[in-house]
Amino acid sequence: FGSNVVTSTAGAVYSFMGQSLIDSCIFTGNKSQFSGGIHVSGENARAQIDHSIISGNTSNGGCAGIAVAIGQVRINNSFIYNNISMSDDTLAGSGGGVQLSQNAGVEIINSVIANNKAGGKEDDGGGGVMIYGGNLMMTHVTLVNNSTASLGGAIRVYDSSGAVRINNSIIWSNIARDD
Repeated sequence: FGSNVVTSTAGAVYSFMGQSLIDSCIFTGNKSQFSGGIHVSGENARAQIDHSIISGNTSNGGCAGIAVAIGQVRINNSFIYNNISMSDDTLAGSGGGVQLSQNAGVEIINSVIANNKAGGKEDDGGGGVMIYGGNLMMTHVTLVNNSTASLGGAIRVYDSSGAVRINNSIIWSNIARDD
């Protein structure tokens, strides 16, 4: 899935209230207003992403890699890197790699989230992962060299409606600049 451009949501895949299995796929160079690569949403939405690469996707302020709203997503043995979430005019941007909102549930296992970037308005950040609401569980995940001009170079939990559980993972060399 490469070089797709849309003016609204999901540069490559938009799964609304459906069941998706993504295995051994590459998502690269996709662009959108929100969710440059993959967007999963809806109460019954479920997605399994295995052995895949989400890289080089961009969004104009919303998540650039994988965005999950309400649904449940499991990411296993995948690479999420070099995604950029930043508005050209306002410098806003959140969730360079992954973004959760509205009670989403995401489990990431044996994966790498690296070199993602997010903009820097007050409500933004999370160079690697941004959580506006929902639960994130990570096991054997490496978060490295992610950055934001706001808060949470690796991970930002925006408020009490979000939670993170991290097991046997590496979080290293991430940068947050809240000037």
